[in-house]
Amino acid sequence: MVTPDFFAQLERDVIRPGLCTYCGLCVGLSNGTLTMTDTSCGLLPTCTDAPPQLPALAYEACPGRRIDYPALNEAIFGAAPENWLTGHVRQMFIGYATDEAIRRRAASGGIITRTLIYLLEQGRIDGAVVVRQGQPQPWQA
Repeated sequence: MVTPDFFAQLERDVIRPGLCTYCGLCVGLSNGTLTMTDTSCGLLPTCTDAPPQLPALAYEACPGRRIDYPALNEAIFGAAPENWLTGHVRQMFIGYATDEAIRRRAASGGIITRTLIYLLEQGRIDGAVVVRQGQPQPWQA
């Protein structure tokens, strides 16, 4: 069931308090009625000209809805991260998919693509919601 009330709840519970993780899940599930808009607070979901059509699943699955990330960072690390996009980084590694076709066609070496394919093949997940490269701005997925 699709209803505009879920976007109002998302605005109240996640966007206005500053808990949005900029993942774009709500935009991807909004049937084109939401878009990510560049604001002074980063990219945030906003309504297009059409009334928002956000399913309950998008509201329930929102990663910012239940977690107060500023408080969580304070409790675990004692401070906010230097960069909210990367969070607290202790170690960093690089890698790539060994399947050449995936490596060449996927983003950043295909690590996530290959991992998701493996999880699907093994029956460990039923599906995955992913974003694609932004059009016409490739950096805005």
